[in-house]
Amino acid sequence: MKLAVKNKNIAVILLMIIFFVGDLRLFYLVGLPNVLSGNASNKALLALFSIAAVIFWVAYNRGKIRFGGFGAMIFILFCIFTISSVVSMVKFNYRITQVIYSAFPIICLLFYFPLVDILSKKENQETFIKIGMILWDILALLFLLQYFVYKINGTVFLKIGTMIPTYYLNHHEEGMRIYSVFDGFLRIFILVVAHRCIKKNFSKCIFEMLSVVIMLASVVLIDKSRTYLVFLLIAILCDFFIYNRKKMKNRSIIVGIGVMAVVAVILIYKVGSILGSIAGNTGSRYARVEGIAYYKEVIKENFLFGIGAESPLKGEPNFYLVHGDKGIYNTSDVGIIGTVVKFGVFGVIWFMWFVIKCIRMAIATKGENRSLSLGIMIMVLMCIPITSFLDPERLITMLMTMLILETNLLNSKREKTGDIVE
Repeated sequence: MKLAVKNKNIAVILLMIIFFVGDLRLFYLVGLPNVLSGNASNKALLALFSIAAVIFWVAYNRGKIRFGGFGAMIFILFCIFTISSVVSMVKFNYRITQVIYSAFPIICLLFYFPLVDILSKKENQETFIKIGMILWDILALLFLLQYFVYKINGTVFLKIGTMIPTYYLNHHEEGMRIYSVFDGFLRIFILVVAHRCIKKNFSKCIFEMLSVVIMLASVVLIDKSRTYLVFLLIAILCDFFIYNRKKMKNRSIIVGIGVMAVVAVILIYKVGSILGSIAGNTGSRYARVEGIAYYKEVIKENFLFGIGAESPLKGEPNFYLVHGDKGIYNTSDVGIIGTVVKFGVFGVIWFMWFVIKCIRMAIATKGENRSLSLGIMIMVLMCIPITSFLDPERLITMLMTMLILETNLLNSKREKTGDIVE
């Protein structure tokens, strides 16, 4: 794969790199101040980069900014967040510093404005994907290396010591599990890279196929989320068959059957494991089934504005309000119910507006990227019951969904009119 930089706008490439490096937390190779480090859901660094990127892009374009199809929605979400935060400060006595800290993830959505402008050009779309593959593969390889080194001798060379769960700290021979690093952006980006392989009929796309394998390996070994992996595989499979439904060739059929066989085995194993966890008295059951029951009671008392996006640490006031009397429930585990808990009825109305808009965009998209848009929407719809897209780590998933769906629709319109904008 060649990443041509000749005649590229340096400012555009710089902003892309800043976005990725911010989201990748400097590859977890550099020790950062406490406010910028900790769990991977801490998006403070990317938030600061987002503010700087917007200021730079507005100045670079002499005061002009492209709002795109989601700009107004993002502004309204900021308003909902602000109102919910003010109410939570008054009602639950949150400190202003807690509110500011909880605002970092949503501030990252500001990167939408420069990126939607940048990705409106076809050549920039290719550059964005290529840079993303290179940098994310580097991160994935670093974490895979860390996984095996840690499993062998317990050595940690990445700046992730505080991110390793207690169980794995005491049992390094079982490897490790790190939450959220390979979620967020990667939840959509894997689909984008896999789609490039599908479009090329799995021919002359060695780098893309290798990249998909590396990123999926990081999901399997590092993230370890069974439902996440199942949804990824289903979305990729749907993309494949939607794209090839009218032009199935012998090679495509053979590849499709092979992929289906592998996916079927994984799905049977993983779905059985998931159902077993739900049926049994396991952490997954506590996190979701009992968590839902608890959060329903919270919603009854905070239906209008929710309890805010703050996430107090154990020992701080309101910790048990957010995580239940057992301290083990998380709004990120209960899907759209978690959105209502945090932002109230206005938050869930906004989210449904977002979903409907995305569905309409995906359906309106024609041409070679239609199957990708539909695959992304299938992923989003499957996740809604168990995943809150307004959680810190998945707001980047939402950002990527906005950008890819809007870009695909724009490309579709150009293909129809024959208009090419570079």
